[in-house]
Amino acid sequence: MRWWIAALAVASLSTSAHAEDPEAQRLLDEGTRLFTEDAAHQAAREAFQRSYDREPSWRALNGIALTFQEQGRFVDALVTYEKLLATFDAVLTDNQRTTVKARLESLETKIGVIELVANQPASVSIDSDDIGTGPLRKPIRLLPGRHVIIATLAGHQTLTRTIEVSAGERTSLAIVLGPERVVVKVEQTPLVRRYPKWMPYAVLGGGATLAIAGGILHAVSRSDFRAFDDSVEQTAGFPPISVSGDQGLHDRAVLEHRLAIGGYVLGGLALIAGGVLYTVNQPRPIPRVDIVPAGRGVAMIVRF
Repeated sequence: MRWWIAALAVASLSTSAHAEDPEAQRLLDEGTRLFTEDAAHQAAREAFQRSYDREPSWRALNGIALTFQEQGRFVDALVTYEKLLATFDAVLTDNQRTTVKARLESLETKIGVIELVANQPASVSIDSDDIGTGPLRKPIRLLPGRHVIIATLAGHQTLTRTIEVSAGERTSLAIVLGPERVVVKVEQTPLVRRYPKWMPYAVLGGGATLAIAGGILHAVSRSDFRAFDDSVEQTAGFPPISVSGDQGLHDRAVLEHRLAIGGYVLGGLALIAGGVLYTVNQPRPIPRVDIVPAGRGVAMIVRF
């Protein structure tokens, strides 16, 4: 079974020495049990890490590296083994040192290396992990598969490149960013209105006044029509006879009625126009576009 192979790997680096901190020793034992008996690699690594935080030891680092290796995190395992050799080489036996180096050689065949070269002061990231800011020449260890490199620099075009990494492969990649050909800069200008602020209210007020005047004239015309009808009825008597009535009163009532209708129509149109004016007269930015030189191209500055 896979965990049994890993258990043998742990045993190959074990010694009879114990940690001086009892809690660190307990965590080491717990991590070893979780790793060898339960194959609980994540929990085992957390126990090894807590042990190392309490009392740094090569055994804890070895356990951390083994859990990384079992989980397929070969880059993390490789880095941890290198740290083990650099920090505890003096206390390792020849057999232990040989075992760790053999694991390192095996892990090197499972990863790829990209030699990044950036002479510009660009910020570089791989798979959203920050790599650093140029100028730099840096080997980056990556798991096999597809990775995305992004480099940014003010005043330059952003570089986005997808690379395919193969196990055991070592390649070089130069980061070169060209100047921006078009720069779009957005600035907000003060808000303005199309018309004076009072204009929609004035039109609305005028419409309301015309509508009210139309209502008053309508009422007056109806009163005059009734007065005309009453005068005709009184003059005709009973039984009624044909009479001409007060034609001036009748004409005045007709004129008042027509003026009332006109007031309704004009007032309604004015109210509609006032509502439209109120809507279109809300404060808004006025766009402005400026074209200015930018490097080898031009920049478009939009202000609104």
